[in-house]
Amino acid sequence: MLNESPTHSRIVNQLRHLAESSARVRVVVMELILSEGEAAVEPLCWALKETAYHLRAAAAEALQRIGAPAVESVCRILSEGDSDARRRAAQTLGEIGDLRAVEALCRAAQEEYEAVSRSEAQASGRREGESVARESGVPVRRAIIGALGRLGDARALPLLLRALRDKNDWVQKDAVEGLSRLGAPALDSLVSALQDPDYRVRLGAVTALGKLGDEKAVAPLLALFEDPNDYVREAVVDALGVLGDMRAVDLLLRAMQDSDPILRDHAAAALAQVGEGDRIARKLIGARELTAQEKIALWEKLAALLYTTETWRLPYLMPDLRAYSEQLRNDTEEAVREGARAMLQVLDGEVLLRASSRNAGRERAELMRPAAGEGRPAAPEQLVRPIADPPPAQGEKNPNRRRFRWPFHR
Repeated sequence: MLNESPTHSRIVNQLRHLAESSARVRVVVMELILSEGEAAVEPLCWALKETAYHLRAAAAEALQRIGAPAVESVCRILSEGDSDARRRAAQTLGEIGDLRAVEALCRAAQEEYEAVSRSEAQASGRREGESVARESGVPVRRAIIGALGRLGDARALPLLLRALRDKNDWVQKDAVEGLSRLGAPALDSLVSALQDPDYRVRLGAVTALGKLGDEKAVAPLLALFEDPNDYVREAVVDALGVLGDMRAVDLLLRAMQDSDPILRDHAAAALAQVGEGDRIARKLIGARELTAQEKIALWEKLAALLYTTETWRLPYLMPDLRAYSEQLRNDTEEAVREGARAMLQVLDGEVLLRASSRNAGRERAELMRPAAGEGRPAAPEQLVRPIADPPPAQGEKNPNRRRFRWPFHR
């Protein structure tokens, strides 16, 4: 126990005022404690371990305000205090944000999971008679994993991956948040976790990859769409929507035709995240990972999209393909310019059969047939090919564009 020096007694009394007084008094008392500087750290750490719970909260708040000078002392509480003190110490270190705390937090997390393993072994009867060491439960694990996630240091990766397999949903959620903050160092491990037999681990890995925002995650996520678990499939669709990569558009369109209405709703929301109208069109033209033929095929699918009850959140219309490609030939972005020119080359060499142009094509075919009685045979049906409608003149509405209607207007 800390010797009760005048500074110690004064700070403990101030903590009582900090915990029990009005907001105005609290501000004054906090300034008095902070004016003690580093001399206040040890009394506050003592209070974090030894006093009543309401005083511990006040001590944790003061230690957070002191910041870096308190890190080493607070780290010691992770191995000395009871479960409530360790939880508050981990939260305090996460709020301070000093990387010197990473190693101490990793050791504390390792001890917690070793205690969990011993507890599970004892419960299963495989190692009967062994006393279970300090198993603090969910609050401490969640505080430690949350602090490691906020610090965002790669040294915490093994512990965050272990927490991804935690049986508690809240701990796993904190692990997902932490892994998404690590960035590139966590990518390969998360991709490997997509093959885990536990669907909860796959679900967490998918969510983390979506938040990670790395385009390298697109291909593994596309491959996971056939996962047998519905929750995982929905998470894959959500993650692809967050990433906004054009390679996912074809899969999202397929998901919108799935028999599961919940998955269709997720797919509609994900597709809406990719973009609206001109934005998704420009993004599609500038996508270097797709060929011109693939872009045109996706464009046709998007243009023919039916606005059903599951797609009500897609209030965009694709612009005319040729006219928009012509417009982007001189775009400021090189990828967009290259994509527009490549698409125009394909359009010049092929005849696109739009659903909206079939009737007009049949009318032209009839006009090409010789009139009856002219003495010439009619042209064979298979040689008569409909052609695409020309783009509308500037300022004229495109008759082939589908008009968006809300579901309740049907």
